[in-house]
Order: sequence, then C-alpha cells, then structure tokens
Amino acid sequence: APSALYLVVEERRLDPGNEFIPVKEKMRLVVECVAEGGTPQEEARLLWEPAGGAPVTMAGGVAKSRYTIDSLQRHHHNSTLVCILHHPALQAPANASLRLDVQ
Repeated sequence: APSALYLVVEERRLDPGNEFIPVKEKMRLVVECVAEGGTPQEEARLLWEPAGGAPVTMAGGVAKSRYTIDSLQRHHHNSTLVCILHHPALQAPANASLRLDVQ
C-alpha cells in the first residue's frame, strides 16, 4: 500500500492537521497531491473534490496530481480541496485535504 499521502503548496509539504491555508485573493494557487510507494504503483489513482486537477504522473515510486485555481476569489473562502487516493492495497480510499482562507 502507498506509504504516504500529502499535499504540497508553494513547494512546502503540508503537515497533517495543518489544513487551513491563508491565500490572497486573485492569486494563482497550485496544490500538488503526492502519494509515495505502493505496488503496483501504476494502480494508484488520485482524484480531487471538487472535480478537476491534472492527470496523475508517475515517477520514481511517486504518483502526483496538480490542482490549479488560476484566480482565487472570495467565494473560494472556507472551501475545501480534497485529494482522494484509490489503490487496490488499501481497504478504503485515503485522503488529504486543505481549507482555503482567502484574504
């Protein structure tokens, strides 16, 4: 099974539990979801809620998917982005999430 699932914002890995992200209105936000390990690796599927995000890329035992919001708006405030990992070795899907604090 995959050994780690986490989100990366502006090159920083988010700590579990540190889900509230302060962001500026009108800025571009790119969130990367990373799943490490797990075999077969190509069986890892990363999905986003709300739906969107780039297709999954695989390299060196790591699966990644990016979610981009080109221009953050007030209506994004308090919204939650969730990355969901499906893998045959997991009994239930795993997920990592963050909540946007648009300032």
